[in-house]
Amino acid sequence: MSRTGLIAAGLPKGLWDKASDSAAYTKNRLPHKALGGKTPIEIILAKDPINERKNLRPFGQRVSYYDYEVKDKLSARSYEGKIVGYTTTFGTYWVRTADGATKLAKNPIPIILDNESEESSSEEEIPPPEVSDWDQPDPPPEDLGPAAAPKKKR
Repeated sequence: MSRTGLIAAGLPKGLWDKASDSAAYTKNRLPHKALGGKTPIEIILAKDPINERKNLRPFGQRVSYYDYEVKDKLSARSYEGKIVGYTTTFGTYWVRTADGATKLAKNPIPIILDNESEESSSEEEIPPPEVSDWDQPDPPPEDLGPAAAPKKKR
């Protein structure tokens, strides 16, 4: 789970410890067959599993977060980063910035890349799709007369 998270997020191998922590955090909040469909966090700490799952985010998810430490009025206060860990506070995550620093982020907003909108923003018009024979409704059955009528059993 850790290796897959690092590869999917495009993060360096040096963050294996954070990836492992995130994998364990996630796995402890998912139901297990061996526990009768309950979660380890529910059994060990008696926490509500549904409420605990609301906090889950994909490892390496691109987010935008607000930096509360910026004091200058004209400086940027919103930055992009990738989630690399959880904290004990609900809704607060460890985020890795573009320069490699790790900061706390409260309620970061996911960045959703919409490649389709970038492609459709070109000035050329896209023609409507052609309608094929497969898209047409089936014609009503023809009346074949008495020969096609079902025969009665004797």
